[in-house]
Amino acid sequence: MCQPGGIPPSTSSGHYFKATLLDPRFKSLPMSLLNTSEFDRLKADVAAEVDAELQADDVSGVPEAASSSSVESETSGQKSLFWGAMHNLAKPKAKSASSGAMTSLKIVESYLAEDSTESLTSDPAVTFWSKMMQPQPALAHVAMKYLTCPPTSVYSERIFSTAGDIVSPHRSRLLPSHVEELVFTKYNMEKFN
Repeated sequence: MCQPGGIPPSTSSGHYFKATLLDPRFKSLPMSLLNTSEFDRLKADVAAEVDAELQADDVSGVPEAASSSSVESETSGQKSLFWGAMHNLAKPKAKSASSGAMTSLKIVESYLAEDSTESLTSDPAVTFWSKMMQPQPALAHVAMKYLTCPPTSVYSERIFSTAGDIVSPHRSRLLPSHVEELVFTKYNMEKFN
């Protein structure tokens, strides 16, 4: 349990707590690591994001491009995996607008109350949340935001750039293990400063 003065979920570690809460394999872990008020705040933060997703769905409705392209795909008789997925993504948005009776906090609490049978080796984005796109699309979209990798190579490029700064013609006699330690130290010192 986090002690007073521990890291509350509203800091930068909040993303990790949200990701853990939204991973069906480990969703009970934040409950045991945080005190009751911190856990309630974490649930409220996730519920606020779900609420924003629900409001965005209500405002935008079903996207024209997705509905017209899925109709074209169905009329041409060709069912591709991509257009089938786009058609499934368009359906829940129309459904979520009609099921406005459930509040975002109730959605999060019902997810937490479910028993999870996910294997520890499974990928929750593929196995669990793809199934939840129909019944709880807003929560599934928030979960995908936290459980998927950002499509960028910036961090790896920064590490190689740091290694290039450390290993120079003036410091060419460094052992590879020392280079690795210096890169690790420099990268982590930037996080703490």
